[in-house]
Amino acid sequence: MARARRAAMSLSLSLPKSPTANAEIPAILEEIPVRVLRDEALFHPGDRKTHLYRIEAGTIALYRKRVDQHLDIVEFAFTGDVVGFGFLEHHIHLAKALGEAHVRCLPLNALDHVLRDDQRAAHRYAEALGREFEFRRDEVAGAYRKPASRLAAFFLALSQLNGREGRDPDVISDSLECGAVACCIALDLDALGMALVELEKAGLIERCPGGLRLANLVGLSQLANEVSGAGRLVRGVLPSK
Repeated sequence: MARARRAAMSLSLSLPKSPTANAEIPAILEEIPVRVLRDEALFHPGDRKTHLYRIEAGTIALYRKRVDQHLDIVEFAFTGDVVGFGFLEHHIHLAKALGEAHVRCLPLNALDHVLRDDQRAAHRYAEALGREFEFRRDEVAGAYRKPASRLAAFFLALSQLNGREGRDPDVISDSLECGAVACCIALDLDALGMALVELEKAGLIERCPGGLRLANLVGLSQLANEVSGAGRLVRGVLPSK
């Protein structure tokens, strides 16, 4: 137990800053055609993320779909706002124009330009990340999964975020606070520590300068989708990367 807690405490949620944006992106943004929507959906839950959407005029509403198909309002985005960002590969909300709205479809790698020197955009981006982390946590916990499976799913989500923002997708920074990680995946610190030890013993993660290296993404993916009760991890059983 003491070793597990030490493992959890060594994972010391602030996200690393993105690298400098591609200098060519700002020059081409204004050349992208504007799309006009009239009470139409911009994207649906489950749609793959292909663009960021900057609102040139009008209002876009984001809705959360319940199981009974009723819609809850998540937020309203106005002229100058951007919708569609986050770290998951697919959208989790419905985005729909209220009346007529004009949107410009930006490339995903325009994120740094969108966030640069814009406190409102940075705040909305942080809120979008928070919603997606909650969505992923609830998704993982819905069909109960053991702590190691939850942690594997969390690491894979961070790996996707790192790759999208130009960082090494195989490295999880030690800037992550263990308490925030435990909260995100609904574990206490002891359970988090034991999960870290289990992943390390199984050869799925390894320590490296600056954090943890994801040594076996295929194995982590299998574990993330494993329902509790399937047995303990054994080194060498899961396929290598």
